[in-house]
Amino acid sequence: ILSLVHGLIGYSPHNVFWLNVLLTFCLFLLLHYFVARIAGHRCGLFSQLAWAGLPLVGMSTTSGGYEIMNLGWILVLGLSSLHYLNTDGSRGLNLMIASSVILANCRYESIVYTLIPVGLVAIKIGRERRLSLTSFAALSPLFLLFPLMSNRIFYSNEAFFQTDKGSFFGWDFFVSNL
Repeated sequence: ILSLVHGLIGYSPHNVFWLNVLLTFCLFLLLHYFVARIAGHRCGLFSQLAWAGLPLVGMSTTSGGYEIMNLGWILVLGLSSLHYLNTDGSRGLNLMIASSVILANCRYESIVYTLIPVGLVAIKIGRERRLSLTSFAALSPLFLLFPLMSNRIFYSNEAFFQTDKGSFFGWDFFVSNL
């Protein structure tokens, strides 16, 4: 997305920050729509106020990272999952799978979210007592090769690590973080 912004308005190091501000606006619209579909308009507004009060959201908005985009795609996956579960057959399946694949490509740890469509398809098969998959759903695991390969390259090259591989999360830090 950033390359499109650079192409449209010209290169500037500040474009990434403006893009995150725009993505945060979209994130809050998605948040309201998602929560309002589940719990009503007032809860949607309250969820926006609650998220606006989180310091981490403000910090991520003004950073150059992918956190806001990642949260947005998580909400898109949630909305498409609701749509898929509330319709008959395979309607909405392609959108749900496409959003999970895009989310998996957003950040390397987001590939875990691809388990959500697998579980929801299993739930729907159990509920409807028939299998209804599309050709896109059958081919979608091929699109996961890119994040898996980049993750493999990342973990196999010591130059990408600032610490040793085993010390990211561990019990060694538990006592010092209390």
